[in-house]
Amino acid sequence: MRAVSDMHPALKIIAFGLLFSVLPFTISGLWTHAVVLAILVAMIVGMRIPYSQIRTTYPALAVVVLTVVSYLAVDAGGPTVAAIPLGPWTWEIRQGSVYYATRMASRTVIWVAAYLILLATTPNRAFVAGLMALRVPRSAAIAFAMTIKFWGQVVQDTQMIVEAQRARGVDFHRGSPWRLFYVRFIATLLPIFFVMFKRFRTMSYALTLRGLGAPAVPTQFYKPAVRARDWLAFGGIVALQAACVILDRTVF
Repeated sequence: MRAVSDMHPALKIIAFGLLFSVLPFTISGLWTHAVVLAILVAMIVGMRIPYSQIRTTYPALAVVVLTVVSYLAVDAGGPTVAAIPLGPWTWEIRQGSVYYATRMASRTVIWVAAYLILLATTPNRAFVAGLMALRVPRSAAIAFAMTIKFWGQVVQDTQMIVEAQRARGVDFHRGSPWRLFYVRFIATLLPIFFVMFKRFRTMSYALTLRGLGAPAVPTQFYKPAVRARDWLAFGGIVALQAACVILDRTVF
């Protein structure tokens, strides 16, 4: 797994950012989705990605839950799997709705796992160097890298603020709904806004000092070369993806 985590950033962006984004659309079997997801989970475990970085994907997993519920609410045909009474209405969950909800959820989890591997194993300067190696302009590469990386920082700052408020005795679970809304808004969201504004200002100063937007072409100090083992690792990932597509067409 070290060969994959140390792969050249440009090849890693193509493998995990592009190919794994397209792969779920080329396979239709749920068992094939499970195989792809198992491969990604094995990579995450083998690379020993810390739990603090895995935790940054929780908001995306919440979107998965909402997606599943929205698909189950649509009548996609097939026999009724379950009937849930909702007062004067009855929510009937069809077999086709369960299939499409499961497939969409597995696709989204595959995307989340692939981007987790990409972002957790690629430092900021390597991410920018990889985008520039793919002929992305430097300013656009820096902006894109900061946008992608900043989400994880927001989640970490949020967790830090929540733990700090709990240490001060703030209770986020007991009380009336209005009190819980007030506590969560005042004790969490407002500090997050101030921390983000401070971080934005610091980042703006840093980018200005580094000459972002200057007319002259800056010197690129970090420019990794593509090694033979990078191509081997990239070829192995492509071969795994091709095997999953063949498996979906022939077996599942």
